[in-house]
Amino acid sequence: MDRHELTSKLVNGIHNITFTKVDGTERTMPATLDPAILPVVEITEEKKVPRKINPDTMRVYVTDINEWRSFRIENVIKITSIGD
Repeated sequence: MDRHELTSKLVNGIHNITFTKVDGTERTMPATLDPAILPVVEITEEKKVPRKINPDTMRVYVTDINEWRSFRIENVIKITSIGD
């Protein structure tokens, strides 16, 4: 699965992403990139510096803890829509 394929799924609702963490353990987390679900972020002077994008990782909003997390794209095992 590549970045484009993951992004196209995650912008539509919440999905369970199962992946292998860097420490070798497996994790499943409910995540999204759906603009209707993402929190509103207030831009301040200190937040104007753009974040570097690592092409090997993906940053997603994890809905069960309401925080942003990243994972290595190559370590994704599966992605399923919540409710499947």
